[in-house]
Amino acid sequence: MRVAVLADIHGNLPALEAVLRGIDAAGVDAIVLNGDLSTGPMPAETVDRLAELGDGAIWVRGNAGRRRPHGLLPARARRAPHAPGRQP
Repeated sequence: MRVAVLADIHGNLPALEAVLRGIDAAGVDAIVLNGDLSTGPMPAETVDRLAELGDGAIWVRGNAGRRRPHGLLPARARRAPHAPGRQP
């Protein structure tokens, strides 16, 4: 299984799109989204694009995600497991 890990995207949709093209070309099976995804210049668009990844994405909230109201994250991100010993 090939896994890609993306972190600290910070709402940079153009950079995310470039990375996703590379991931697609590499034939990755799953993508771990490791937090701090949307705070930045294009937050809503970035979260929408990540939500399009569907079941191929595993969401792990970072420090900025824990402070973000749940209504701004896709439902699957709200259900994502937390690190052991940490509270949401």
